[in-house]
Amino acid sequence: MSPIVYVLAGVVFLVVVGVIIYAARARQGAQVDERLTRYSGGGLDLVVPAEQRVERSMIIADRLEKSVSGRGFAVKIGAQLKQSDLKLRVSEFLILQVVAVFFAGLVSFFLLDKGSLGAFTFLGAAAGYFFPGMYVKRAAKKRRKDFDNQLGDTLNLWVNALRSGYSVMQAMETIATESPPPVSTEFERVIQEVRLGLTLEDGLNNLLTRIPSD
Repeated sequence: MSPIVYVLAGVVFLVVVGVIIYAARARQGAQVDERLTRYSGGGLDLVVPAEQRVERSMIIADRLEKSVSGRGFAVKIGAQLKQSDLKLRVSEFLILQVVAVFFAGLVSFFLLDKGSLGAFTFLGAAAGYFFPGMYVKRAAKKRRKDFDNQLGDTLNLWVNALRSGYSVMQAMETIATESPPPVSTEFERVIQEVRLGLTLEDGLNNLLTRIPSD
């Protein structure tokens, strides 16, 4: 069979896995939004689709999530995913990492090592293993940098809103409405958490976990 066929099969496999995970995360996000809307009185204008069915293809990811939950490496990966704002669970990240190893190794096997198990195959597989983690770290670093760059304007807006007679929560809603991401996204999450019963201090501490900014 032609090496191109194997490469194309790998590409199709990677795309299918990505689509499955994306669709499942979109449905999970919609269910979370539905609960937030119910508890917060609908103040955030969240849209919820009618479909509630869970894909059978995500059963493996769910079981993997339970098996790695609480482990040191899983906690670290989970924190990095939150900081990068990627809508992935730890199990889904691990699945994508396996797919990346398979795909990169397959491409190296046929295109660089010409169908023989050589050094480039192992180098390609290693690159596939490390690339997802490097991407997540880079995305988290960029997001933290963007947040820090917006922080001065955010504090000025917050102070001006308080001086205008707004409460702390009203001032935060102004920030969530008028500021660009990631500041707007993070302050909107704090507002959601407070509406669900967390204290403002806990909500801001969670923000600090997602954006470890000095």
